[in-house]
Amino acid sequence: GDPRPDALFRTNHGFDPETIAHYQWNGTSADADSQSRYALFPALFDAVEPGTYGALEAVATVAVLGQKGADYYQCGGVGTYDDASNVISAAFAPSPGAGTLYASWEVGTGDEWTPACCTTFVQVDMESWW
Repeated sequence: GDPRPDALFRTNHGFDPETIAHYQWNGTSADADSQSRYALFPALFDAVEPGTYGALEAVATVAVLGQKGADYYQCGGVGTYDDASNVISAAFAPSPGAGTLYASWEVGTGDEWTPACCTTFVQVDMESWW
């Protein structure tokens, strides 16, 4: 990893040997692909001026890390994702008593499927739930 002070990272993929050994997608390229994509995070984070990392930057980061096509920085279009999956992409901007959630969902099936990170993100004000 690339630890940072005062930072919390979360992933839905295990990176320890025990979890990887029992991972539900063993036999696919999902684990290696995830590790490659998640290794991009430090560069994505460091590319933003300190103190200016906001919602737009968080959504852009989540979109890159969720991309399953050949180029993580470019959505490939319908029919270019093979057997990949990315059901939901989300970023949360917390604030006391409120917060904003940004989320996108996958669209279509089979050759018409598009991963969540390549669709439109919606903005949800979380104040009603806090």
